[in-house]
Amino acid sequence: MSMHAPVLDPVVTAPYGFRSDSGQKTFHNGINFISRSGDTRVFSIARGRVIQDIDQCTPVMSHVQRSPWSGNVVAIEHEIDERRYYALYIHLLSTDIPDNLTVQPGFELGRYAEQSAGMVGPHLHLTILNEQGDVIDPTPLLVKSGIPAHPAVA
Repeated sequence: MSMHAPVLDPVVTAPYGFRSDSGQKTFHNGINFISRSGDTRVFSIARGRVIQDIDQCTPVMSHVQRSPWSGNVVAIEHEIDERRYYALYIHLLSTDIPDNLTVQPGFELGRYAEQSAGMVGPHLHLTILNEQGDVIDPTPLLVKSGIPAHPAVA
């Protein structure tokens, strides 16, 4: 299945996995993207169904932290390669998309915020969960479709 990049001309600013944060080892449960061109629009990575009432979606609700750093979140249930995944598009300016809307790859979900509390610069944070609600490394799914999922090497 062909997927769409979550932002235009994507650059990864923080990959999935462990990292050092102020000398502490922390786990980053997604990938942070910006657009090389400065375009802040965010797009659906695959066909799916919008889930606005995140609290009613058991696989998703435990991973959406109700904290100022997350800003607005759009959750989409995707079927990719005949498997169900949940994508959390975090740090959006707004979430004005109707519940249960079916979206296609490349559907514009909104824009990532200029800044929200605790953010290190404006970006989209993309977290992917499997059908059981476990956070997974989105890198293989994205790379398979030619979407960068690793930071650019200078």
